[in-house]
Amino acid sequence: MKFKEPLDLVCPRCKTHTFESVKWLMQEGRCCPVCDESFASLQAPIQAMIQDWTDFCEGADFVVELEMAFGIEISDDDVRRLATAEAVQNFIIDAVRARGVSADRQIVATKIRDAAKKSLGLDAVTSDTDVLARFRRALEPPMTSIRLEHISKTFDRTVALDGIDLSIAGGELFFLLGPSGCGKSTLLRLIAGLYEPTSGRVYFNDRDVTPLGTESRNAVMVFQSYALWPHMTVRENVRFGLQVRRLPRAEQDRRIAEVLDLVQLRELADRKPNQLSGGQQQRVALARSLAVRPDCLLLDEPLSNLDAQLRQQMRSEIRRICKAQGLTTIYVTHDQKEALSVADRIAVMNAGRIAQVGTPAELYHRPNSAFVASFVGETNLLKGQVVARDDGLIRVQTAAGELLAASAPGIPDSVTLSVRPEQMRIVTDGDRAPVNRLCGRVTETTFLGEASEHVLLVNGQQIKLISTPPRFDPPAEMTVGFDPKDAVVLPGN
Repeated sequence: MKFKEPLDLVCPRCKTHTFESVKWLMQEGRCCPVCDESFASLQAPIQAMIQDWTDFCEGADFVVELEMAFGIEISDDDVRRLATAEAVQNFIIDAVRARGVSADRQIVATKIRDAAKKSLGLDAVTSDTDVLARFRRALEPPMTSIRLEHISKTFDRTVALDGIDLSIAGGELFFLLGPSGCGKSTLLRLIAGLYEPTSGRVYFNDRDVTPLGTESRNAVMVFQSYALWPHMTVRENVRFGLQVRRLPRAEQDRRIAEVLDLVQLRELADRKPNQLSGGQQQRVALARSLAVRPDCLLLDEPLSNLDAQLRQQMRSEIRRICKAQGLTTIYVTHDQKEALSVADRIAVMNAGRIAQVGTPAELYHRPNSAFVASFVGETNLLKGQVVARDDGLIRVQTAAGELLAASAPGIPDSVTLSVRPEQMRIVTDGDRAPVNRLCGRVTETTFLGEASEHVLLVNGQQIKLISTPPRFDPPAEMTVGFDPKDAVVLPGN
């Protein structure tokens, strides 16, 4: 447990580093040995961490008490499934009966209450919020959630971030996605503590870390350049952060072996960075960050220096590693495919603001604006006016023609239809024609390997479609169609 390790205490006034135990820090009157500044401001975050670990241990004790009371085994997967008090009872009854022992529901409920009272000091297992929440914490130590409230950042007269409100769950792999200059790297550095916000607050769990530097947040950042020491071996690079924290040599060796196994580099531990491929160097940088057991891992376009094939391989590697460690990870990129294939959730940023937050599927299939629709993948944007509303559909007059789309409450008269190229299909003679049909002249064809992309000119409007399998000899004119449900209706402006 991390509380057995020396803490790196940074004086709020003179920034001197002091390495002492939790027990030492939590005593009254502790001060900086150089300037006598009180360490009282450093005690509250540690107290919150202690409470989180106490809750985790109580949850684990509760599971053990249940196993002993009923003579059964409860796995991590079982705990994940048991989301209500009734589910706990039913699981135990089934497990007991599977051993050939009768199980009375009232007796089971009584034993559960006794186990809760013994391990948690609570009288009944009836509330998901008090008992079962702690019961589920037996799965793993609590992870760090991050909350940003009204964050703004200006450099001279340039507004880099403007009113950012964002919540990131513990253990989430969260992406900041946007074009160059949108503020995503500035936001990442602000979370790391490298920048101070002009206004707003940053919270790790429920503790305000806004005034704390990066060394006091336990947030580790991996940069594009990897920043490996060229004269050190892989093992020595990973050891560097552990030496700074003055961990015992045996603990350093244990952690180095653990993270090198995780990133699958144990056999290369004695090589130097110039003897490694780009992907291997990236994994060394990750291992060095993981070895110090950060509360939050921050990745700033970590794959930008790799070739396309290696980038694709490393996407799944990074997700595997972060999920295996249960780390709260924030990842900055401008690569839409990278974000869609790796992220749990994505915040799309534009001009210092968050345009939309959602899962990859939500952003791709239900964008809230033309900007999000066009930035997250390719799309056809057709501006038009609603000319009729009936039978759950709207009829929209566009430059390409009159089209139908699914209706919804609050749709204005001026709209933009977003239709993905892969949702359009080529209509040939004898095909059952879709409701929406467009006929145009083929102006461009691009071979993509597994598919081909075609550009049609329909009444002066360019329309893209993806054909799978690829067509190498498209006709001069082509008719394409799509269903009304595939047209996302967006505000017109």
